[in-house]
Amino acid sequence: MDEKPWFRFYEQGVPRSVPVPEITLPEALDRAAKRSPDRVALRFFLDARLPTPTLTYRQLQEQTLRFATGLFQMGVRKGDAWRSCCPTAPSSWWPSSAPCGWGRSRQHEPLYVAAR
Repeated sequence: MDEKPWFRFYEQGVPRSVPVPEITLPEALDRAAKRSPDRVALRFFLDARLPTPTLTYRQLQEQTLRFATGLFQMGVRKGDAWRSCCPTAPSSWWPSSAPCGWGRSRQHEPLYVAAR
């Protein structure tokens, strides 16, 4: 396998590739949260002088469900198009994964260009 430049930033023991199962994103999160609730799911690099913020699978699942509940309470339903404006923020995970469990609801990225 080619040595990609970003591999040098991987922590020891992090694989260069992983098999991708044929399941949805919400199913993958549910499985990971059940199997390893206190294991780090996401690690955000902000500044080398600051502690590295992390989220466990339990925290990630809880925050994703909260986000999905908020969308639902605002009237977003299966098949609705909506937009999120946080493509590089740590919080971008929730808009990306929360509505996936509804089926066809989808996120429109800020840089998305509709087909004409």
